[in-house]
Amino acid sequence: MLILIPFAECDRIYRQHNCSNSDEPCEFTSPGYPGLYPNFQHCRFFFRSTDPAMQIRIQFRVFHFPVNDCDTHYVNIFDGPYSARTDPALQTLCGQPKTDELVYFSTGPSMVLEFITGSLTPPYDYIGFQGTVLFGNLPPGSPLHFWVLLLFACHNLVCHIADRNTIGSKVDKSFCDWIFYSNSTPSAIFGTPMDWYPKNLLCTYRFIPASHFERVLITLTSYSLESDRCSTFLELHELGELGKGGKLIKKICGPITKYVSSDPKSLEEYSSAPGRTLLLTFNSKEGNQILGKTSEWISGRFQFRNDRIMGTKVLNTVCDVSYEDDEGLEPRAGALTVRAGDNDGEPFWHSSSATVECLYNFSSRKNRSISVTINHGILVK
Repeated sequence: MLILIPFAECDRIYRQHNCSNSDEPCEFTSPGYPGLYPNFQHCRFFFRSTDPAMQIRIQFRVFHFPVNDCDTHYVNIFDGPYSARTDPALQTLCGQPKTDELVYFSTGPSMVLEFITGSLTPPYDYIGFQGTVLFGNLPPGSPLHFWVLLLFACHNLVCHIADRNTIGSKVDKSFCDWIFYSNSTPSAIFGTPMDWYPKNLLCTYRFIPASHFERVLITLTSYSLESDRCSTFLELHELGELGKGGKLIKKICGPITKYVSSDPKSLEEYSSAPGRTLLLTFNSKEGNQILGKTSEWISGRFQFRNDRIMGTKVLNTVCDVSYEDDEGLEPRAGALTVRAGDNDGEPFWHSSSATVECLYNFSSRKNRSISVTINHGILVK
């Protein structure tokens, strides 16, 4: 739905009511299109939704400005609410770029397009722009949809959520780059932020431990990589000191789709060395340009663990843990807690009817003993 703003010569507001049909998206144009636009214009196009789960896609089909007047004839695109003094532009366009690359996506329910013109100079063959806007909801069950629902659930409670996409710290001005610190987010879920995204997308997720005894444990709960010949792929890197260098742990290429099932053998877990940062990247060359279609995604969960206290989780097992003696002379002490259907507060990936066997392995260096004290236990037959 297009709404004209009173006392604003060329400002417009577009809402989702009539702009959610992918077969007939709403159209927006520069003043006077397809003719010459007026000089000294400052127009704003507001794309807004009251639904926090709504996201916006704008695409330019025509963009034809003076080639050498980028200082005075241009378009700014803002991701989110508009504030001329504080919001950085997501993208600035001018001249005559290729329109097949001019597709932009919001990370929330609002976008703003700002149109600026100066004095008109010959030759007068430029006609401005014409584009389409489409509003779309995330499909239920996606990671972002989960956090939107959680945000509503926390409205009347005491909840602290850094961002509705996930719990963590989003890199400023990025599309889908995230940083997770063990001292602020010890465990959470993570995933791709939306069901459609631009070409040549790179999403990064950095998991940074706070001490030399901590490591991150990542479980990939599901992922789908449809593009063949490794056009879409995941990579896990263990970074070196100060986040530099390091090694490749795993690369997963499309086409492949996988879900964690009730069988523990379906687990896909990865871990860094103690004190090292783990970097997960999602790379998509083709992108996903179809709104409402979730063709490629990743979804997972992570937990930071202190090996000295919690032991070292044995990868790709339900609940096996290894406690290794260290090189120090002082006695090492740790703790373990086992609850049926639960491991350190995290759910088992197994059917409730299946038999679960947890193996706890304690090993010490020569001439050192091991003692295990059971403080409390309940066995249910």
